[in-house]
Amino acid sequence: MYNITNVNHDLTIPAVLFNNAHQFVDNSGSVPVIRRPYNNFLQQATNIDTSGKPYRTAADLVIGDDAAVTPGSQEVHFVFDVCNQGEASFDGDTLFISLYKDSYGGTYIESIENVSFLLPPDSCLHLDFYLPTSLFCDFTPMHALAVAVNDRRGEGVGHGGVPMECDTTNNLTVLPFAISQTRDTIFDTVCQNMAYTEHGFNIDSRRTAVAGWLTDSLSSPSACGAVTILRLWVMASESVDTVATACDSFTWYGRTYTQSGDFSRTVTPGGGCEQLVTLHLTVNSSYNLDEDVDLCMGDVVEINGRRISEPGDYSNVYTSVAQCDSVVVSHVVLRPVYNRVDSVSMCSSDPEVGYRWVDGETYYYSTDTPRYRLVSRYGCDSLLQLYLTVDRSLRAVIHCEPEFPTYENARVCVSDATTAAQSRRWYLFDGTVSEEPACCFDMPYDADSVVIRLIVASSAGCYDTANLVIPMDRSAVYIPNAFTPNLGTNRIFRVYGRSLIDVQTTIYNREGLLVSSFEGLTEGWDGTHDGERCPQGTYVYRVRYRTAGRPGEWQVVAGTVTLLR
Repeated sequence: MYNITNVNHDLTIPAVLFNNAHQFVDNSGSVPVIRRPYNNFLQQATNIDTSGKPYRTAADLVIGDDAAVTPGSQEVHFVFDVCNQGEASFDGDTLFISLYKDSYGGTYIESIENVSFLLPPDSCLHLDFYLPTSLFCDFTPMHALAVAVNDRRGEGVGHGGVPMECDTTNNLTVLPFAISQTRDTIFDTVCQNMAYTEHGFNIDSRRTAVAGWLTDSLSSPSACGAVTILRLWVMASESVDTVATACDSFTWYGRTYTQSGDFSRTVTPGGGCEQLVTLHLTVNSSYNLDEDVDLCMGDVVEINGRRISEPGDYSNVYTSVAQCDSVVVSHVVLRPVYNRVDSVSMCSSDPEVGYRWVDGETYYYSTDTPRYRLVSRYGCDSLLQLYLTVDRSLRAVIHCEPEFPTYENARVCVSDATTAAQSRRWYLFDGTVSEEPACCFDMPYDADSVVIRLIVASSAGCYDTANLVIPMDRSAVYIPNAFTPNLGTNRIFRVYGRSLIDVQTTIYNREGLLVSSFEGLTEGWDGTHDGERCPQGTYVYRVRYRTAGRPGEWQVVAGTVTLLR
């Protein structure tokens, strides 16, 4: 009954890569193990993790992909390879084969023990054996057969990382297996008064004395009580019409018909009565269909009244109005649901700047309320939530002293006046980079202006930048401190200067009396008041002016001038 061959070849699929496994460290922190997805058809398990799911260690058995089971009327044929990927050796004293109805853990059917074989490390066995069909009759109807190669508790595993106390299921495969009580109908003809001995029936001539339909049946204990019904037409010496309805196919006079129609032939039954027989056949189809069903994680789907919450293959048998059975296999695939949180931190001192999210809205303030629902191509809902933190507290500020440097005062100092700045970096006009709170430099005399950049950072990781343009005031004012109207030169007191766009001058005597006022650089004071010569002495002037470098600012300078006679 058993034909077991030791192939004894090297494995071509590394244990770590087989069946999408991935490696992790067990709870003790010392033993590397290989994790398998729990819901695959091919399960390898040598222990149970803290979640109650099976996993396996490095020593393991694997059933090959070409496993097959073929049911027959007398025997069921099993063919599959068992490969040892571990370091331990297995033999018939430690391993046995268990059979279950439909799925592993289902109704137990049979165990095959004391099979003589040896399975060293890195080798495979080819198992080819038969079991009587009658063994499965009490479990009909069946749609699948689970075949498990089990290791006895604590036996046969001397090393390889398998705990000695584990009752392990080192290999499991689930194969399609349809076996049920069958009911076949055979249509045939016989001449009147002729014996009929076809298809296992033995009908003597006395039962065929009357023309017309004759019905008989046979039972086969070896094929789960299969019933064969004989519909025998006892023919008179005339033409015979046979009307038949069948599912998928119909066999008539040794020929199989798969389409509806009228079929005729001349027959000579065993008694020698030649007759014209016509078959009026209707063939109804049965269907074996596969459908893919998407199951969103955490959801349920309903299939033919069953609420399904786990992935897998689910079979349903439907009977048509023509009494033909059809099998629909629903392949339920688990689809992920993505619940994502977008945590965003935004830094901007500009209140007009906001954050535009996937919902198309722009948010300007910190919030955790926006939610957005997405639907995947499998119809699964995913929820997105926005956690937005907006920091507008950081604003880079530069303080400059003096604000308008001149040729006479070309030394400039800039300082960081930013609130809540944890660090900073200066970028000066000459390429200097500094992280000090303040920087001082001399304005270049040939430059109209220079640009200073300050980048500051807060403790929250926000940044802000400020740029400052510092103009160079090229203007100059020259005011004499004495003049002599009686001499040929220096007879007029006036203001001299460069880059001046507006000048207003007033002169007062010691008593505070306004003695003269004039505008511009071409006008001046000749030492008189209302046409009278002013006495020699000291007078006070006040000059108010604007420069080209600072046109929006009036500047004032005051002093004294001596009138000499």
